[in-house]
Amino acid sequence: VESAAPYLLDLNIKCSETVNLSEPHGNDMIFTVSYPGRLQISVQLPVGGCYPIYCTAAGRALLSGLPRARAKDIIDRSEVHSYTPATVTDKAQILALVDEARHAGFAFALGEFFRGDINIAAPVFGVDGQAVAAVGVSVPVTRWTFEDACAQIAPQVSQVAQTISSLFSSRRPVDTGA
Repeated sequence: VESAAPYLLDLNIKCSETVNLSEPHGNDMIFTVSYPGRLQISVQLPVGGCYPIYCTAAGRALLSGLPRARAKDIIDRSEVHSYTPATVTDKAQILALVDEARHAGFAFALGEFFRGDINIAAPVFGVDGQAVAAVGVSVPVTRWTFEDACAQIAPQVSQVAQTISSLFSSRRPVDTGA
């Protein structure tokens, strides 16, 4: 987490919106780092907050970085219910959104856990090549459209997630053949 902090803070400064790093905790995602947005209206996500894996961009991003069968198993084991009228609760549709994220390189959620919130997140990969965390940005619909968030925020989120992932790959143990 400490090595990710400068990249997360840089993203926060560049986009002026709430930036977070979250990790899986059972069938949920827990925010381990959060830099609040600097604008008057921002989405506040407290460190330690636990949110469902199936209806958050961070959760879907993490799932997109796992083998499809494992992602499907996690979704199947999740108790899904609506938090807002926009929450996707059909497990086949959730898996389709995870598949879409796998191909796009980022996931999204549109007001599914918090009304008026657009989440964009990308997976962070560990030494084994599977997702271990997610970098996300939350923006309010009062300032952003979904299309603008995808065009402007998603590339930045993906880049930061790739950079943090590369920190893990540089720590891979060297096979000495011994």
